[in-house]
Amino acid sequence: MIKQSKRFIYFISVLIICARLAVIVNAEAPVVNEMPGGINVVINGKAFEFDPPPMLENHRTLVPLRALFEALGANVLWEQSTQTVTANIGYTLVTIEIGSNIMLKNGDSIKLDVPAKLVGDRTYIPLRAVAESFGADVDWDGATQTVYITNAPQRLIYNAAILQEPRYDIKYHDFTYKLTDGQIKATFPKLGIYGTYDTTAYYKNDGTLVEISAGGLIRISEYAFNDADYYLEAVGVPQTSNVYGVEVTSLAYPDAFRDGYFQSDFKMNNVNYRVFITNDRDTAKSMMAEIVNQLILGGAADLSIFNNPTIPDQSWHRWDSVTFSEALNDPDLGAYVPSDIPEGFVFMNALRIKNDNLDILSFEWVWHDKITGSADIDTMIGWEIIDVDNSELGVDYSKVYDLEKLTPDDVLACARWINWDNSRPGWWSIILFAQRGNIRIAIRSGGVSPDQIWDILNKLIKKL
Repeated sequence: MIKQSKRFIYFISVLIICARLAVIVNAEAPVVNEMPGGINVVINGKAFEFDPPPMLENHRTLVPLRALFEALGANVLWEQSTQTVTANIGYTLVTIEIGSNIMLKNGDSIKLDVPAKLVGDRTYIPLRAVAESFGADVDWDGATQTVYITNAPQRLIYNAAILQEPRYDIKYHDFTYKLTDGQIKATFPKLGIYGTYDTTAYYKNDGTLVEISAGGLIRISEYAFNDADYYLEAVGVPQTSNVYGVEVTSLAYPDAFRDGYFQSDFKMNNVNYRVFITNDRDTAKSMMAEIVNQLILGGAADLSIFNNPTIPDQSWHRWDSVTFSEALNDPDLGAYVPSDIPEGFVFMNALRIKNDNLDILSFEWVWHDKITGSADIDTMIGWEIIDVDNSELGVDYSKVYDLEKLTPDDVLACARWINWDNSRPGWWSIILFAQRGNIRIAIRSGGVSPDQIWDILNKLIKKL
């Protein structure tokens, strides 16, 4: 009986020692869980499969390094000698060393619950800590063993602004080239659908790149943006948004209405970026956040690829941009430029060509709504001045009026009242040709009454 008691006590003692050893071992070794059915990962609403699959360690999800970084849109660099991985999205730089429980984000230390580790020939990193360091939201659904990552565009802070009208008297560019698909991809590597817009490079005659424009929606340049287009100007000192380390100034006009103009400006590596959107507030803000984030994630554009363009031989057909002042003071055709235009119209642009075959000055005005701040290009006055003695026109004009004998009835005879249906108001369309000596004026207008066109012509005739 005594021997049995001693054996029982000895047995219990062994169990206690083993239990304590198990506790010690478990405290020092990580708990790696092989979850039945595996761990699911959903990134921005789409299921993402890792190969090899994720694992759980000490209740933390670890995933293959490169797959996660690429899914988040990061650029990855592996340094074998130091067993260190460096990744960046825009100006957010993350550095992780294998076996270390410290992660660096832009030089700041972040403690990891589970260090990065090598499993076979793959590097595994803690999913939540890394994803959140790049601004993503991470959620865990234990019931379905699913990690949800939302790498949403970082929000922009908008500031009140006023709308500035374009300065149409600015000489903007001399020639253009459409970007190839390869150039668009190199310039906007992360832009997605917005990179498919009509993308153009604008140059001066000496080959200087003025800017790259993607459908007028996105503009980039090494120089300050000119004022040849609508732009917003902040009221007071604007707040900026930090998007992956890049300071972004976002403006909105009008602040009190649903529809309006939205603009974001930022700079990367001395390249200026401007995104300008006109739309309803919700759509514009959603587009703006997406585009700005994509541009910054893609990194600064290398505009040197656009250096040394082939300057086209435009001696015969090149139209040069001229300012309104240059048009008025043109020694050959400036006298036929009207200086008095109906109120509400603004000068849009002017083009000049003069060579052995053509001598033409062409320009137009458009209606500008001061309330909405928008231009209506359908309500316009197009004006072309032609030296017929020095121009091979090749056009059969049905009727050319004598400018000095022109009457209001002649203008009315060249006008048509158009009203296709009752869904919109009707409008005037006028096409008129008048000549004095060797100078012919061709007028094409829309939304402008015959009386308004006659008033312009009458004042011009008196000036001549």
